[in-house]
Amino acid sequence: MNQKIVILFSLINPATPLVTYGGAILILLFSILLLLEHNQQSRPSEKSISNSGNVLSIFNALLAIVIIVNSRPIDFWLSLLLVLFVVVALSLLIKIGSKSFRVPRIIILFLVVFVYAIWVVFYCQHDLYGVQITAMLNTTLSDQSGAASNDRLVTELWEKNIAAAFKEKTGITVIIKGVDPVPNKRLPKFQKILDPSHSTNSEKNEVDNVDVFAIDVIWPKILANYAEDLTPHFKKDLQRFISAVVENNTVNQKLVAVPWYIDIGLLYYRQDLLNQYGEKPPQTWEELETIAKKIQDAERKDKNPSIWGFIWQGKENEGLTCNALEWQASHGGGIIIDNESKVDFSLGAVTAFDRARKWIQESKITPPDVLEYGQGDLLNVWNQRNAVFMRDWPSAYRASQVTNSSIEPGEIGVSELPRGNGSGARHVSTLGGWELMVNKNSKGKKRDAAIKFVEFLSKDVEPINSPSLDNLSAPVSLAVKAGKLPALIELYDLPEVRKALPYIDDLSVKDLFTDNSLTHAESQIVRRPSTLTGKKYTAVSETYFKNVHKILEGLSDPKDAIKIMKEEIKVILAALK
Repeated sequence: MNQKIVILFSLINPATPLVTYGGAILILLFSILLLLEHNQQSRPSEKSISNSGNVLSIFNALLAIVIIVNSRPIDFWLSLLLVLFVVVALSLLIKIGSKSFRVPRIIILFLVVFVYAIWVVFYCQHDLYGVQITAMLNTTLSDQSGAASNDRLVTELWEKNIAAAFKEKTGITVIIKGVDPVPNKRLPKFQKILDPSHSTNSEKNEVDNVDVFAIDVIWPKILANYAEDLTPHFKKDLQRFISAVVENNTVNQKLVAVPWYIDIGLLYYRQDLLNQYGEKPPQTWEELETIAKKIQDAERKDKNPSIWGFIWQGKENEGLTCNALEWQASHGGGIIIDNESKVDFSLGAVTAFDRARKWIQESKITPPDVLEYGQGDLLNVWNQRNAVFMRDWPSAYRASQVTNSSIEPGEIGVSELPRGNGSGARHVSTLGGWELMVNKNSKGKKRDAAIKFVEFLSKDVEPINSPSLDNLSAPVSLAVKAGKLPALIELYDLPEVRKALPYIDDLSVKDLFTDNSLTHAESQIVRRPSTLTGKKYTAVSETYFKNVHKILEGLSDPKDAIKIMKEEIKVILAALK
């Protein structure tokens, strides 16, 4: 009995007045009663019909008032039509009473009520105005200690504005719930929210309150069981997205998440300093070391004692995995796990990791504190004009141009990451990015509203009425206002996107995502082995970045650390079989 009550109330969304649903039910019941009366009485009395008409008119008037009170413009006009509909119905009843009109009035009354009931039910089922959903995107928790990076500030402002624009367009309220600034810490939190059996009571209460998640490109296989299948809603649009990311997000023919935006590793440099010292962007790591050391020493002597030659994300987390994989692959040292699920390290990896260690301990172009740098720390140093080169994601370009940055837009240059030397050396960028997933526990209108929000964020390119977003669509404004690389291929040809992110033409970024570019052995884009390892990927990555971190600290010899990594990863892979 209790279960039936729960199911009944789950069908009633609190965002729609209860009287609307109740009204539809009462009208249907009233129609049935009138039919029964008609069957029992060959000639219903005038009094019976009159009373029935009065009851119907009073109820319709009350229902119209309730809808108007809870209305938006379209509701007001629909309610006005509703009142006119009732007036016409009553007029028909009066006319039916005349001797010249021979159609039984009870049949007319039933048809009027039945049509109106169908309209009310349809309206209630499809109208999402007033529905409230919750999303966990990239806005970080407000109680986190430490200064917020420019990237975080830009992202949070964009998400606030886009939620307001979505509400203005659809009437759906989106509550943006903060996430941990460290992506590694988000995954366990998401898993607890999505899987009630592994959650505390407080976390179980969150299950129905989080409808949309922004997930890392390496998580689709891990979270596949908790995701709504988005294939029916995006089937006709999938060809518009970068194909390799769609493939990444599809698990057992289920579209776990929709591509939102792309990340690739980029080399940022101070264009003004390179011009001043007669240098060009480096093509090899050796060239970077030479230029960084030259400019660092000269600037420290005359102008800026706090400047460093090269900074990157060295904290013991997923960011270090991305950086170290680029070093390793750019030296022809393998890609951790190859496409045949075999551990993939070669002598190039030894060279790469030892080179990175020397940046800190020998040439000293990288500060020792880099081993504690997250992305926010990185940007803070860069925006204070205290670095010549920086490895970061595309969003850093926009975040370097906000009001509290000391760097002028014309002083920023962007190029591909350098390559190593020797056989197999190549320019390499780790593929990153974020995807949009709908919680499969979201039901009814909340589910429909969540899918509509994901569509709005990812594929709807029609301009929206939002001055704070320059009246741009969500995907376009994400590129222009927040500096994210689009997942929609068509956006790379838009003038406003190319103007906001001029480096996409200089680096031919669009060409990186053509067919087969992400699977070809010599591709400039390298993927972490998350698809191959699924739920075990976090263990693989943790083994990788912890051992690399020890090398950078000078606590482990590169050869010994790589040997440990290979053995530990083999054990993890064996557990998958």
